[in-house]
Amino acid sequence: MSDGMSLQVDNLSEWMAELRALPKVVQDRVVKGTVATGASVIRKEYVVRAPMWTGDVAEGHPPPGTLKRAVYQTRMVEFCTPTVEVWKVDVRRGATARDRKGQRIVSKDAFYALWVEYGHYVRTPGMSEQEHRKARSTVDLYLGAKWVPPRPFARPAFESKKDEAIKAMQTYFNENLALATASMRYVRAITSAVPA
Repeated sequence: MSDGMSLQVDNLSEWMAELRALPKVVQDRVVKGTVATGASVIRKEYVVRAPMWTGDVAEGHPPPGTLKRAVYQTRMVEFCTPTVEVWKVDVRRGATARDRKGQRIVSKDAFYALWVEYGHYVRTPGMSEQEHRKARSTVDLYLGAKWVPPRPFARPAFESKKDEAIKAMQTYFNENLALATASMRYVRAITSAVPA
């Protein structure tokens, strides 16, 4: 539901040289953590901006706060390569889970997230599905199709926090690269001091 983001870093060639000097496991950890940090900043803003239903809960309507609880971030493993790290911030659609006791199914489904983001037509009471389709396609107000205006939260969340996410990523990268480099120098010093 959001646009991509790329990180511009000063002195990248120096950082990459230091990063390549580290073992692959440490390289992966630093890069994954850096991108995950940026995704976390965006995810938190999604949750803050996601609107919460305040009206009556009709039968079949998700409980208030479902949209906020459905926001998640995940690493897109299939798109990741040694030089590209991809994380996704999105809303869960079509997911269910058991409660803590494993008894009943709790819906984590916010299937309506795109409707909230982009607006939608709603069927008035007593209108058949066929009438609703016809009213929606011709925008026939006589048949009772009602337009619900959009309440965007994903796009504004990304736009407002993308610079903060980049700064958080730069900070994480600087701190963790320095720690990893220092720890590797320490390990090398100890192993070279130990007689074989």
